[in-house]
Amino acid sequence: MQVSSIVYLEIPAPNFEDSKKFYAEAFNWKITESTMKNKPYAMFETGKTEMGLTSGGLNPDLLPLPEKSLGLYISVENIPEALKRVSKHGGLTLKEKTKISGDYGHYAVFKDPSGNHMCLWSKT
Repeated sequence: MQVSSIVYLEIPAPNFEDSKKFYAEAFNWKITESTMKNKPYAMFETGKTEMGLTSGGLNPDLLPLPEKSLGLYISVENIPEALKRVSKHGGLTLKEKTKISGDYGHYAVFKDPSGNHMCLWSKT
C-alpha cells in the first residue's frame, strides 16, 4: 500500500477580506483570488518549506476549529519578529516563544483575524 500524503490545506476564513490581508502581510504569502462553486475563495502559496507543504486555500465557508483541536505550524526564521507582524496585522499572540527541545526547536501560538489558533515554529 502506498503512503498517503497531505496535499492541500484550507484555513477557515469567515472574515475573508481580513484573512487574505493578514496572511499576505504578516507572512508574505502570495494570495490569488478565485472562485469555487461560484463563491469567493483565495488560494495561497507559501514557497518551498523544510516540511514540503507550500499551498492551500482560505475558505470563507469554513468555521474555525475549537481551541486545541488541530495544530497547524507555520515555519518562520524569527518567532518574536513574526509575532510582531501577527499583532501589527490584526492577530493576537496567545503563547510567546517556547522551547520544545534542543532537537525540535521552538514554537508560539497566535489567533488570526478569523479566530483560528495557529502556531509558529522555528529551529532556533
